[in-house]
Amino acid sequence: PYQAKRAVSPNPLTLLSWKAAYWADDPLWTPPANGAAVSSWRDGSGNGYTLAQASGGAQPTFRSSVTNLNGRAGVEFDGTADFLINATPVVTQPYTIVAVVDMVGITGTPIISDAGGTGRAALFINAGLTWSAFTGTAALSSSYGPSTGLHAFRFKANNASSVINENM
Repeated sequence: PYQAKRAVSPNPLTLLSWKAAYWADDPLWTPPANGAAVSSWRDGSGNGYTLAQASGGAQPTFRSSVTNLNGRAGVEFDGTADFLINATPVVTQPYTIVAVVDMVGITGTPIISDAGGTGRAALFINAGLTWSAFTGTAALSSSYGPSTGLHAFRFKANNASSVINENM
């Protein structure tokens, strides 16, 4: 007789070799309780780039289930004051940033931003008009406007050949 097997969700932390990786459903991370503040987030790559925030007013909120993420866990940032930080990993171009986000607002909201300095990187919404990226020396804007809801991004920083892909 035929027996159906339940599909197993892949662990994105083990699919590729990452410089740094963060997943709210990371089986090796002990998150705070649902609705509680996130003071640190384990780097699932194993390279030790744990993100942290000592100031309670700037800590994002852990959500054990997010509807737009198919019930998966998420870390919710308020779009104004919440952020997690770590010393910027030493990365030279080309490099790629991948993010899956559920956008609830689109006015100047940063998606990813490092602490600044040479080689810095950021993926953000530029004045509510375009998805944009910064690679340390120049900004790059996409040809499509931002919207709320679920998005997957790939930002490849490669000097003049840099590109932003949305919902690929």
